[in-house]
Amino acid sequence: AAEDALQLCRLLVVHGAKLDAHDELRRSPLHEACGAANAVLVRFLLRRGADVNAIDYNGISPLGCVLQAAAFKQELRPHLVVQLLLSYGSQKIWPHAFAKVLRSCAAVPEIIEILINSYSQIPISEKWVDAVPEEVLQQHQPFYESLFRLSGTVRSLQHLCRSTIRKKFGNRCHCLIPSLPMPKPLLDYLLLEPEGVLL
Repeated sequence: AAEDALQLCRLLVVHGAKLDAHDELRRSPLHEACGAANAVLVRFLLRRGADVNAIDYNGISPLGCVLQAAAFKQELRPHLVVQLLLSYGSQKIWPHAFAKVLRSCAAVPEIIEILINSYSQIPISEKWVDAVPEEVLQQHQPFYESLFRLSGTVRSLQHLCRSTIRKKFGNRCHCLIPSLPMPKPLLDYLLLEPEGVLL
């Protein structure tokens, strides 16, 4: 299905379709691809200049669309869409909205890890513990223990270096980071590849 959507989108673009066209709710093709957690189509649209920060009628960005759909699309690996959007310059989630993100995405810890790692430092609230359902805490215990251990601490020097590099590269992280002369594990780290725990 993802490949079919990509082929259809390619055909439409070849015949003049506008990437930032929108429907009556001002949802763009990128919003729709993100809501479907279709990383292949999201990459195609972003590479062709789709607006990563387009806002629909309800004030939802493409990142917001994938976060709303993530729990229902886990098999499609929605964290890949989150990584892409952030590497193309998506606005980050407002830190005070993180409890809400945890309530909707706790079952997809890869997304939480990517979002947390997109900040150099983010204050971790005690309210966050209550936002994660008990069964999810148990299922993903090592990850959530590592998250809540960060409360009141400073992130590692390695993480702070990653944040500085990503900030410098901005919306070009997707093309500049892979061109760095570094081993693949370090490139993956810079591209926010989930590791299963937060350090």
